[in-house]
Amino acid sequence: LTNAETITLLESFEDTVDVVSHLQPADGNRRIDEFSLSEDNDFGQITDGQKALKVAFSSMSGWQRDFQVQLSLDVTTLLQSVIETEETGRYYLLYDILWDNTDNDAGWACNPLEIGGWMYGDQIEWSGGGQVVTMAYEIGAGTPDGFRLGLVGDDTDRTFLNFIFNSNTGQPMNVYVDNIRLMDTKPGNAETIVSVLESFEASTSVLAGQGRTENIVQNEVQAFITHGAKSAKYTLNDADGGWAQDLTLDLSGYSLLAEVLEIPQADRARYTLAWDWLVQLDDGTGGGWGVAQTWSPDNQLTQSWAGDGGLRTRAINLSTVPWDAPPVLTIFQHGGWSGGNIQLYMDNIRIIDTGFVPSLIELTSPSLGGTSFSFSWVSSPGKLYQVHRSNAVNGPFDSIAEVTADGDLTTFADPAPVANNAFYQVANVPPAPIFEEDFETGAAGWTTQDLGESGTLWELGKPTNG
Repeated sequence: LTNAETITLLESFEDTVDVVSHLQPADGNRRIDEFSLSEDNDFGQITDGQKALKVAFSSMSGWQRDFQVQLSLDVTTLLQSVIETEETGRYYLLYDILWDNTDNDAGWACNPLEIGGWMYGDQIEWSGGGQVVTMAYEIGAGTPDGFRLGLVGDDTDRTFLNFIFNSNTGQPMNVYVDNIRLMDTKPGNAETIVSVLESFEASTSVLAGQGRTENIVQNEVQAFITHGAKSAKYTLNDADGGWAQDLTLDLSGYSLLAEVLEIPQADRARYTLAWDWLVQLDDGTGGGWGVAQTWSPDNQLTQSWAGDGGLRTRAINLSTVPWDAPPVLTIFQHGGWSGGNIQLYMDNIRIIDTGFVPSLIELTSPSLGGTSFSFSWVSSPGKLYQVHRSNAVNGPFDSIAEVTADGDLTTFADPAPVANNAFYQVANVPPAPIFEEDFETGAAGWTTQDLGESGTLWELGKPTNG
């Protein structure tokens, strides 16, 4: 099941620009001349309907909050419910954006976003203009615990998106925005499967330092671990905090990622590559505005740490990148630290599959007796099965039991069937991945024993006779 994502259109600017407003006062540094609806599609900037929002800038040099898009009451309710789920890799806020550089000297432009007042910390930096870029913000787990959307409007009941820009030109340029939408990558009958690729339990060999990076080591301080007993730790020295290549992450050895990337790009929205990262300032180091992290190839989103030292989860939906094989990612950092070093931690590199639908099995011999309802299915001894139940034929289904088959036919009795109608599914649950270790990077975490006290001694190295 690969094309199961649900797209909900939030705004496509077909009827009015009344939902768009300036963020700068009229007597301030307002640099937008006009908001309008445009039917111009020379660069393919209309991606939904017949029109796109056109924003005419007189210049775009320097960071500034420029304009706000107010969302409807229904969209506000939907987005708040999504934020409260905190499901990493499930929900993405997307929109399409283009800047036209045919009449100016712009070489690059950046566009961070505020979602309901929360500085999400992601931005796009794209070069050349004249090309539509799709922004994809992972929002299920992208906000702090307890976050509530900021509200505006006549009745203070609508949330908003604040668009922030910077570029390297002082000349006029047009920006087009269209097709603001929510992508839910999880079908109603699906399960989320998380497969850990790397948690640095054995080594940090997939990381290689560049530039300012020093001392890539394993960390055992629990505050900076999100999976297992260790994480990776590296130091950025007190050199210039500007953009620099600091690290490479070699993903080429992970067969599961390779299998996912064999799926056509448009069909892999259910898959997210994610990792966790945290920042710690050394004593005497000033945090400034924080630390930003991004990656290449196909560099799109930058994620910022805004001085709170909290956890960030880097989430890359694999339908947004054209990779056909696991890449070696180059990690860039940029920040406002000064006066000392900073420590960065990485952990829990994983693939999140929100679209896993187990194969369903034919159920036979239904029987209602006393206070229980039973049924059977053909099974394979030793295999694990999940029993799902719903009060509607189309779901959603909840898992109510797991059964390990001990023969060719398995019978299950629901001790507490629901009143009126109930619908059941049985699915074969795949076994956990087979553990593998080739000891090529050492034997960290392993101990040896001579269980039979035969005098056998085990050691790491090339096998020898005698």
